[in-house]
Amino acid sequence: LPAAHRNNDLAEQHASEALTLGPGRVEGYAILSAVSAARGNWIEMEALLARAEKAVPDDLAPYYRAAEAILLSGHELPRAERLLRKYLAAPPEGNAPTLSEAHWQLGLVMEKEARRAEAIGEWSESLRLDSDSPAKRELKRVAGGAALRKSGCDIQRALKASKVHNRTKQLFNVTLL
Repeated sequence: LPAAHRNNDLAEQHASEALTLGPGRVEGYAILSAVSAARGNWIEMEALLARAEKAVPDDLAPYYRAAEAILLSGHELPRAERLLRKYLAAPPEGNAPTLSEAHWQLGLVMEKEARRAEAIGEWSESLRLDSDSPAKRELKRVAGGAALRKSGCDIQRALKASKVHNRTKQLFNVTLL
């Protein structure tokens, strides 16, 4: 949600109550981690992530939610990258964000860090995992946007200029052309 529609204090209160009632459930940790990240309270966020991993070791959703909040803030992007990579290290549980969503978010982080070729690689992987991924929109935007208009080249040449791995080029061409 946009910042104007978020009530971090209320979310924190409810998530804390949820953890009191069910310390083995991941949702409270995910919300509290995201709230701490949105506030830039890194020590609290890291402590919550450690507690969550100890209490619910098979579900790394709090890492994803914290990274998502960091990405929205636009600050501490290397931290968001680290959290998303941790999330991607294990298969998601139940209603947790998919691996495709995590690759899409990681691509957004990389793009904000001016690491375009890596962003394209992450979005391509997201699209490989889910053909309806929002990463498709990102790929069309970066390949079909200013770079193509400016140079007058086709998608293959634009990707080659970005030094994208051959597999990524193949996925990109099959999906968008």
